[in-house]
Amino acid sequence: MRQQYIRGWIDDHRDTNKDPATGLQRESRLDYVCARLSNGEFLEDIAAEIQRDTLVEIPQHSLRRWLIDEFGKPEVMERFGEARKDAADAHVAKAWQILEDAPEVREALVKAKHKADLRIWMAERANRERYGPASAQALNVTVNIAQLHASALRARTIASPASIAPALVSQLAAPVEDAEVLLTEVLDSAAEA
Repeated sequence: MRQQYIRGWIDDHRDTNKDPATGLQRESRLDYVCARLSNGEFLEDIAAEIQRDTLVEIPQHSLRRWLIDEFGKPEVMERFGEARKDAADAHVAKAWQILEDAPEVREALVKAKHKADLRIWMAERANRERYGPASAQALNVTVNIAQLHASALRARTIASPASIAPALVSQLAAPVEDAEVLLTEVLDSAAEA
């Protein structure tokens, strides 16, 4: 029953898209719905408009189900994905318009900012290549902890205790006249080893 209303409503609204030479529709019913989705409208809005005009309850899932039954799930899902990606530009334009039209009252500006942020978020999700965060696109870092550890061990040069011991013993056996000289000699001999 609902399918007749949906089909009839879409046909009535796409009549303006007939080819004047042949009188045939230029677009399918799916083309019509996807064109509206590409303009930033939501399936819920289209279903509500059909319901308002036909006075028959048309939930958005009924509209989606009817399109899937008529055109097949793979075709509908692919076309909806393309339409949502195209709608990203419309979401950004709508966000700009929301901010421009907001009254200059604190509460209204806060509300407008939240609405605009939601539209921008939707644009980012719909078209990540164009509106996604730049840091997520440009940043690709791979860290190999084992390789970093091995490099650090190779770069580290520590004198072994066996090479320091003879220099220490000879220095301690000699009479200590100046502590600074002794310290300097021990450090120098440790660095040479």
